[in-house]
Amino acid sequence: MMARILPCILLLTFFSNNLLAETYTREYTYNALPEDDKLTSRIIAVDQVRTLLLQKIGSHIQQTIEISEDGSVNSYARKDVEAVTASLTKIDILEEKWDEAGFYIKAKIEADTQPVLDALKKYKNDHSENTQHLLKALKLNEKELQKSREKIAHLKREMEYSKTSSSDTKTLTKYKTELNDLATEIIFSEGFEFHQRGEFAEAFKKYKKIAKQDNPVAQQLLGSLYMNGQGVKKDITKAIYWFQKAVEEDEEIAQYYLGIMYLKGVGIEQDLSKPAHWIHKSAEQGDALAQYQLGNMYLKGAGVEQKHFMAALWFRKAAEQRVSVAQLQLGKMYATGKGVAENNDEALYWYKKAANQGSNEARILIISLEKDNEK
Repeated sequence: MMARILPCILLLTFFSNNLLAETYTREYTYNALPEDDKLTSRIIAVDQVRTLLLQKIGSHIQQTIEISEDGSVNSYARKDVEAVTASLTKIDILEEKWDEAGFYIKAKIEADTQPVLDALKKYKNDHSENTQHLLKALKLNEKELQKSREKIAHLKREMEYSKTSSSDTKTLTKYKTELNDLATEIIFSEGFEFHQRGEFAEAFKKYKKIAKQDNPVAQQLLGSLYMNGQGVKKDITKAIYWFQKAVEEDEEIAQYYLGIMYLKGVGIEQDLSKPAHWIHKSAEQGDALAQYQLGNMYLKGAGVEQKHFMAALWFRKAAEQRVSVAQLQLGKMYATGKGVAENNDEALYWYKKAANQGSNEARILIISLEKDNEK
């Protein structure tokens, strides 16, 4: 019989007068495979409890804010909400028991959504490089963990239906490897919570633990802490070391930072032949700030051949991801006809996008352009 997570009776739900605070307590039993041991069973049980309880929190949050797929002006992006909720929601294990047949767990989750709402507001309004990359790292970690969950489910099916002993195959080894990756979620969440509160020394300890286990997101964040001197003495050499470890796993934020360091000669000999390589790889993977930076490089001919049409292409990609400086630059290109056909309506469109995100320069350009249109 296939292993499964069995949700038991909801023991207790407290409803506070505060819409933003609720507490849920539940108990679950994971029925183990013959190949499971106490550790693997516990990892799966904890993860499943956390996943199911977070769904309760998610529906609770949706009652208080407007959520959309892309995070338009008056809403929050669904992926941002999911990632921030997962990182800032604590689950307390009240009781657990392993009897070789399964793993029983009783857990409590504090559904105080105010910290989540505060964090979402910060990420929506703070367009600084550091803040946006912190949110991106959070979403990347959740994405990788979801992949691990899918791989674990697939490997479990293989072991259940295999006619040969799973212990004699590579499947069991892969299974335990994926479970180890899944277990880093708790450590990462703890580290991120410290990071969010500005307790960088504690965040550093958590990130370093899983960075040594080859978690690329933790490696990138560790490099960032070294780069900024947060929670640890500033050390550009060590920052570069961890960024290089992360890019070995194709981690896009580390690619961006490594490219910027080569571009500016920060802690490393300036080499204009290398920034384009790393920043382009990051941009291709969808990092908005890398896309904007690549647009700048093509606009100025820095490390690449100057090509205005390529600058416009990358500015547009970043602008569509709500990077205000990219929206501003794209508007300027339409206003001047550089890299694109001159079009004041398009220029005005992108200026307004940037202005809605607080760009004073965009507001000035809107007034100027509207006056020109009136003539």
